[in-house]
Amino acid sequence: MPHGHCYLWKPGLVWTHVITDSLIGLAYVAISITLYALIRKIRLPFSTMVLSFGAFIAACGVTHFMEVWNLWRADYWTAGLVKSLTAIASVATAVWLAKLAPQIHQVFVSSQLSEQRREALELANQVLKQRTDELGSMNLALAEQQKLLAHSAKMSALGEMAGGIAHEINSPLGIITIRANQLERLQARGALSEDILAREAALIASTAKRIGAIIQGLRAFAREGANDPVETKLVVEIVEDALVLCQTRFKSNDVQLEIEAIEEGLTLECRSVQITQVVLNLLANAYDAVLPLVERWVRLIVRRQDEWVHITVVDSGAGISLEIQPKIMQPFFTTKALGHGTGLGLSISKGLVEAHGGTLTLETDAPNTTFVARLPFRARKTDGK
Repeated sequence: MPHGHCYLWKPGLVWTHVITDSLIGLAYVAISITLYALIRKIRLPFSTMVLSFGAFIAACGVTHFMEVWNLWRADYWTAGLVKSLTAIASVATAVWLAKLAPQIHQVFVSSQLSEQRREALELANQVLKQRTDELGSMNLALAEQQKLLAHSAKMSALGEMAGGIAHEINSPLGIITIRANQLERLQARGALSEDILAREAALIASTAKRIGAIIQGLRAFAREGANDPVETKLVVEIVEDALVLCQTRFKSNDVQLEIEAIEEGLTLECRSVQITQVVLNLLANAYDAVLPLVERWVRLIVRRQDEWVHITVVDSGAGISLEIQPKIMQPFFTTKALGHGTGLGLSISKGLVEAHGGTLTLETDAPNTTFVARLPFRARKTDGK
């Protein structure tokens, strides 16, 4: 038994030291190799310090291997040299670690702050998401309210025009009644010829068609229209759809309505119901503005300029005062008496024109009150639509 006197000549004690020193040495070396591999693959903070610590652990492992070696060879000088190197490595590592302690502590504090910031950021993101969801719900509710306001303004305009529309329908109904009675009288006297019958029947059919156009215009105008597809529409048809609902009102109150000739074949890509509402709103505002005046006229002008179609409504008024100009496009602002108008006409019209990629403006330098709806000849997408 090697150096049995050192271990009281007991084999169990000898092999206990051999096995434990061997395992400790192998573990130390394995730890050192693992640290070196990590340094090669991962950029760790204080990597030089980690390598020094690995070298110290490896030296400790070698001292345990020397203990096993000395059981058989008794090479105590070599063992002393290894222990000396291990002592130097351990002392140097301890001193270096003490100097780096403040920096290590700062890294730890920074990591804590980073974790706190990460948690704060996550909390902020959750709050932001909640606010975004709430804002989305509010926007949906606002959009619904805007639709209701637009419909309310439209119904108000129809209410204001109700007298004129009733007259517009009653007049042709009276014509039909008179012509039908005349045909009955001629039939009773036996004086109803084929020529008279054909002429009167054509007149009755034409008058009935006129009533149908008015009713069709009312039905189209009463629709909400926001979900209608964009279509190519003759501008003259858009104007006619608006005129059929308001021209009798102008005539019955001696307001001269002038329509400049519209370029033949001029079209506009739009939601026609909405543009009809814009034209009708502008005409209705002009009508209300000139009623108190001695000179009462309203002029509608449609012209194409490059890629734009300009729909201009001019009235005999001398313009809008500087104090009111900034407010006229605001919702619910009106200069009309209580119960006459909602103050939504221009605001709704502005929104409809802008939804088509255009603008609605007041020409402040014009001699008469002038509003211009500027619409793109080709439809433009706005708000993702």
